[in-house]
Amino acid sequence: MSVRIITQRSRRGNTIIVQVEGWLDAGGAEELEGVVASLTGLVSVQLSGLKSADEAGLSSLRDLRGRGVALAGVSPYLRLLLGRRPRARQREETDV
Repeated sequence: MSVRIITQRSRRGNTIIVQVEGWLDAGGAEELEGVVASLTGLVSVQLSGLKSADEAGLSSLRDLRGRGVALAGVSPYLRLLLGRRPRARQREETDV
């Protein structure tokens, strides 16, 4: 299973819930970003059905979180992965 993305309104109707299930890869991340961008109002991304994500998927989730989109149902494992930042290439220091 790759990724499944479902949108629905909350019970009170004031929030749109975007449910993400499966494995979030680059293609799924692009789809998720498009879905979220097309919505207006309060958006919450429900991740309780997300099994894992590659670096592109994690980057997308970090970007959404940085733009103020609420991430709900985040497992401890996924929380750990989201906390990581890609390692920057270490530059070799030379004496000048």
